[in-house]
Amino acid sequence: MSEWGCPLYDNIPLTIEEVVDHCRALAFCLIEIHHLVVKAILTFFLAERLDLLNATLDMEI
Repeated sequence: MSEWGCPLYDNIPLTIEEVVDHCRALAFCLIEIHHLVVKAILTFFLAERLDLLNATLDMEI
C-alpha cells in the first residue's frame, strides 16, 4: 500500500451533508431499480447511512 492509503476507501469522516446525499441517492435508486436482490442490498446500505446520520446528529447535540 502506498503512503496515500487505499484509493478505493477513504476513511475521512463524512459531513452531515455527505451522509444526506448518500441517503438521497440510495432512496432514488430504490425507487428506480426493480431487481429485488439489488433493492434488498440498497435497503441495507440506506439503513446503515440513516443510522450514521442519526448518530452524527446525536453527537452534535
